[in-house]
Amino acid sequence: MKELDTSSQVAIIGMAGRFPGASNINQLWQNLLNNVDSLEILAFDELKKLGIPENVLKGKDYVAAARVLSNIEYFDYAFFGLSKREAELMDPQIRLLLQCAYNTFEDARIIPQQQDHVTGVYVGIGTNRYLLDNILSNKELVRTVGVQMIQLVNERDFAATQLAYRLNLTGPAVNVSTACSTSLVALHNAVG
Repeated sequence: MKELDTSSQVAIIGMAGRFPGASNINQLWQNLLNNVDSLEILAFDELKKLGIPENVLKGKDYVAAARVLSNIEYFDYAFFGLSKREAELMDPQIRLLLQCAYNTFEDARIIPQQQDHVTGVYVGIGTNRYLLDNILSNKELVRTVGVQMIQLVNERDFAATQLAYRLNLTGPAVNVSTACSTSLVALHNAVG
């Protein structure tokens, strides 16, 4: 009988995610099974408050709908060792990354700070529109806080190390960015 080569096998022992219309993986699965569309119609007044010009909103090609993550305003910054100011400045993608990573450990029944083995992270995030649209456009905020602080909590190149530091992970902390194949390449690198 030939022995099975298990050297390249991978076991996924925990998962987490946040999605429009689903606050976790189980809810996403139920939405898929039940053919639930997470598209939300956005109110004219709310869009106007967000600064979208009225002529754009009334344009015949404008679609006032989006897939929106719920409860993004809830982030326990102190839990991750951040100050309130750091959390306010931080790219929402990195805040979600911290939350989902911790939720993944919870799903796997692992307490990151108490693990006795090396855990690495391979992370990819998108362009930081929050930094460009909300932080850098506020010249007074940039002057008051300073560029270095803003970079530390927003730069996508720090996402993996930020995660490793905040969860006390001692393995490799690698950022991966390969356009639409980032998650697949990150997984390949992690098991390779």
